[in-house]
Amino acid sequence: MSEARLESLPARERQWQATHRRILGASLAEFERVGVDAARVEHICRAAGVTRPTFYAHFPTKDDVLFELQREGAARVAAQMTERLSEAASLREVVDLLADGLFYITSLVSPRLRRELQSLFVRKQGVADWEGTALHDALLRCFRAARASGEIAADCDPEALARWVFVCLFGFLVADPIHLEPNRGEARKFLHVLMAGLRQRGSFE
Repeated sequence: MSEARLESLPARERQWQATHRRILGASLAEFERVGVDAARVEHICRAAGVTRPTFYAHFPTKDDVLFELQREGAARVAAQMTERLSEAASLREVVDLLADGLFYITSLVSPRLRRELQSLFVRKQGVADWEGTALHDALLRCFRAARASGEIAADCDPEALARWVFVCLFGFLVADPIHLEPNRGEARKFLHVLMAGLRQRGSFE
């Protein structure tokens, strides 16, 4: 949340947001030190200067701290995709942005926290959990626009296509949690092949 937006909030909401960010920061520091499984909520509370009930009021579980990072990153990527769509970007640019964006989400944290964040995809999430999110809806709008413009075949189902793309990207995210750069390139190439096969004519150049 921007400083200007934060200042416009009522005092109680500003206080809630400040406490929330303090708990988030303390949690990430504890995760970095010992990992999520070994992290102690009492240690986080002591560092953040809050009680256990306050911690759980903001984050029902430790995993919810990681979900918060994921949601923040996904919201940024979705906003970028929506902006690109308004500028009539090519489908190749859209899928490249999505591939880069999901890897960007995991790059927001240190290598240790990156492993924790990616393990969350395996332990707690599936592709269905992304359906209806801002990121999924932005991708779906892109595919619908591409079908309407003739960039992909008319018999392609945008919802199924969005699901396939997320399946692919989740696979790349969990296959190698450390070396992100090579996987980002591989994810782009895979999506280019997939998109080329869906076009009515020609291929990506």
